[in-house]
Amino acid sequence: MQDRILREMQKSNPWWLNKKIEIPTYKRTIFSTLCKYLDTRQIIAIVGLRRVGKTILMKQLIDHQLPNTPKENILFFTFEEQWGTQEKLEDILYYFLENYSEKGQKYIFLDEIQKVSNWEEVLKRFYDRSSDIKFIISGSASLKISKSIESLAGRIFDIYISPLSFPEFLELNKIKLSKKQEKNKNINFKKIYQDNLYQKDHLFSLFLEYIYKGGFPEIAQEKDEEIIQKYIGNSVIERIILRDLPEEYTIKNIPGLKGILAYAARESGQQFSYDNLSSTLGLHKETISNYVEYLRRSFLLYILYNYGPGIIKQLRTSKKIHIVLPSIALALESHNREILHHSEIIGKYVESLIAVFLSYTYKNIWFWKSPQKDEVDIVIKDKQLLPIEVKYQNQITDADCKSLLKFCKKNHVKKAVMITKETMETRTFNEVTVELIPAWVFLLQNQ
Repeated sequence: MQDRILREMQKSNPWWLNKKIEIPTYKRTIFSTLCKYLDTRQIIAIVGLRRVGKTILMKQLIDHQLPNTPKENILFFTFEEQWGTQEKLEDILYYFLENYSEKGQKYIFLDEIQKVSNWEEVLKRFYDRSSDIKFIISGSASLKISKSIESLAGRIFDIYISPLSFPEFLELNKIKLSKKQEKNKNINFKKIYQDNLYQKDHLFSLFLEYIYKGGFPEIAQEKDEEIIQKYIGNSVIERIILRDLPEEYTIKNIPGLKGILAYAARESGQQFSYDNLSSTLGLHKETISNYVEYLRRSFLLYILYNYGPGIIKQLRTSKKIHIVLPSIALALESHNREILHHSEIIGKYVESLIAVFLSYTYKNIWFWKSPQKDEVDIVIKDKQLLPIEVKYQNQITDADCKSLLKFCKKNHVKKAVMITKETMETRTFNEVTVELIPAWVFLLQNQ
């Protein structure tokens, strides 16, 4: 038993044998934030969609710590390819601590921890017993991780790793942008637009590439359409649908699960109800509700509720379904790049892209639909309400601002935003200012 564990450990920890860690030199923006949390007592839980770079970030953190930590005091182990048991996790930790590590601070990195049964009980015991152990864990299944986090309250920080942002995508493609603006400050979109005007056409072209394959660092520079679609289809969608979810939940109808994801890909940005979806797919309403939740917790879907009604009414009325990345929808639909020039189709994915992007910053985000059928795509609330409409088309008329203005009047709001395909300007309607911003410019904020 001990020899087998040691062989597995040595294979996963080349620095023990004075070998170099093979990792990309590019570091995502979140890396510096993760470094700060290494000095805290709490467990770090890194969660996010498959293939967004969680394992790479863990190995980069190890590389960051090695100059200041004895190599024997850093352990990495992944449960990616195997279903773990509580006993196996305990064997690994005990062997490492009793037979390998030295005195001083120890860093234990456990990848895809959700595949270990009752892992939170094991970590809680070690955490409470030893103050010189720092756990960093990762997981691709939010439901199982989040339930465990509840039992570790006060002992754990969860950090969400979003898909690759547009600025990160540009950096990986060797594009230099204008000077960065501080996060959470008032963003001057006009300045961002003007500073990058000299490369506007190139940035727009790369924005289309981002729609087609964005979100996944490993294919940010890939050109081949077949490779892109197979990567997203096999490494992301199929792994979640055929492996991750069935391993964690009792799913009796895999085709039904696929059907819901395919529906979300086709109807992204559209309103839906469990009743209508049940009728469309021929599945029981409770099954639909459960499967949508599983897909949401696996970071494939994002659900928006209508602004205004109470919580109970929100849950009962229509909701908006968003696919988290256009690239996932386009891979599911087997679209080639030609689809990127059909604005009427791509527009719904741009809406989803903007909604999901904003959800990383704002907790309070909805859509709005009035009893008179006026509709605003996104409503966010920070210090005040901000309605956002997505009109991904060549020309924007004043009539396109109608629903925004009705929302502003009803809620006493004096500023609104319209996300466009290429129009950059400001329009004033009585006391309401509508800022028109191209989608590629809007996504450059907080780069």
